[in-house]
Amino acid sequence: MPVTSESEIRVRFLETDPAGILHFAHYGNYIDVGKNDFFRRLLGRPRKPGDEGVSTVLVQTTFEYKIPARFDDLLIVETKLDFVKNTSFGFDFEIHKKDTDTVVCRAKAVYVCLSLETNRPTAVPESIRKVFEASP
Repeated sequence: MPVTSESEIRVRFLETDPAGILHFAHYGNYIDVGKNDFFRRLLGRPRKPGDEGVSTVLVQTTFEYKIPARFDDLLIVETKLDFVKNTSFGFDFEIHKKDTDTVVCRAKAVYVCLSLETNRPTAVPESIRKVFEASP
């Protein structure tokens, strides 16, 4: 599936350790920005919690760190739809330095759709499925 989006993020001082290196805990925030921008590109806005009575719950993430990102680096978070199943969907992320295109980190995330009524997994809403399938 060729659906992608790109988000630009500058590493802030408060996200770094004393050596000026981006702390690993912030990469989760960066891929969340990527996911929200992905939905903004396809839906015209981020997906809101509880849209259509369904919440999307993050159930798995994996990160593969390549090189450190440092204070004031300008990063691009490239977000690609990886798969859509009955109750879940997944993204692949690549974070790279904008000026050199050097890969800093690769990540994967899996989300499960949860019914707010039953608190159980439920089908990916048709509106999301249609947007995924109709995108360029």
